Amino acid sequence: MIKAPTIIAHRGASDTAPENTLSAIKKALELDVDFVEIDVRLSQDGVPVLMHDESLARIAGSENAPHVHHLSLPQLLEVDAGHWFNPKFKGEKIPTLAEVLALNWKNTGLMIEIKECPQIAEDVVAAVFEVLLKSTHDLPKLVIGS
Repeated sequence: MIKAPTIIAHRGASDTAPENTLSAIKKALELDVDFVEIDVRLSQDGVPVLMHDESLARIAGSENAPHVHHLSLPQLLEVDAGHWFNPKFKGEKIPTLAEVLALNWKNTGLMIEIKECPQIAEDVVAAVFEVLLKSTHDLPKLVIGS
């Protein structure tokens, strides 16, 4: 008997909304995929946020854009993470891991890829697990990798 394939929405439904944003994740949840994969990095002040790239260059459209770990959470929340993808997503914010966990996951699992960061690896992992342990929401089935 052939097992049905596992459907994973890479960085959310990143073909229909800006990757690693709440819009992309919500769209993936609507599609009833098996898992949503996200990328997590730490802000300068140690908050796990969703971002694939080390710097904001791709989403900002500037080679001189700062790296995620050089910006505090309040500074990252000022970044427009959607306009580069499509003007209709202008104003989309970089979400925190805590915001992602607050979504209604139903039967969909969450794959968290902890990206290589300049911070000490153990500190990055500890920050992610701290958010998971402090969450007051029902956590989805989790897969964590790096």
